[in-house]
Amino acid sequence: MYTIPRRNGFEWTIPEILRLQREWELLQLSVSEIADLHERSMRAIMLKLEDEQFATYEEAQNRLPASPGRPPGRCSRTSQNP
Repeated sequence: MYTIPRRNGFEWTIPEILRLQREWELLQLSVSEIADLHERSMRAIMLKLEDEQFATYEEAQNRLPASPGRPPGRCSRTSQNP
């Protein structure tokens, strides 16, 4: 069952955006790891990375973990993460 992340719907703060940039560029964490740390969905992380021009949506897809039924690095922009 999918649970809604605690920070779903909250605006991004400047310190949170700076953390996102550090985790993505310096620490090279996966989208899943960043989502857990920020208590946001993987899709929210991917869209924010693109919005802040830290990465394209496609680049973010390359750091998604593989899951059953989905090739590694694939997430639709229109689908909700399970």
